[in-house]
Amino acid sequence: MNLKYILRNPILTFFLLSVFQCCCLSSKNTSLGSDYKLSEYSYKETDIMYCFDNCCNSGYTVIPNTVMAYNFDDNWIIAKNDSNFDNHRSDFAYWIFKKNFSSSKENMYDSIKANLIGPLDSATFYKMLSKRSIHLQLINY
Repeated sequence: MNLKYILRNPILTFFLLSVFQCCCLSSKNTSLGSDYKLSEYSYKETDIMYCFDNCCNSGYTVIPNTVMAYNFDDNWIIAKNDSNFDNHRSDFAYWIFKKNFSSSKENMYDSIKANLIGPLDSATFYKMLSKRSIHLQLINY
């Protein structure tokens, strides 16, 4: 099948465009609600993003690589990551993110940072969950 044939056949062209538009070929994404997704590009490249599209091809990183455990509800996302990917040390960081806030796309990055608590050590993380009455438990990814 050559390119001229594909372009002349409107049904085939429509089908191919639909497939490429709806398929997320570069990553596996798990919705966390409100345009937040757990995006997995590879085993080590797993982060939580605020996404501008369904495939999360563009957006803002909320919680960086490598997410090992997470959970969420309508108001919160919690996560544990292994920063070994970036600094080659085996240390873990914990994060709490309040996802329900009003913001425009122009200042979304600043709003995300203002609603993100972390990196935290495990003791501080669990104290913060209790203090804020967040009843979520981390689930290994």
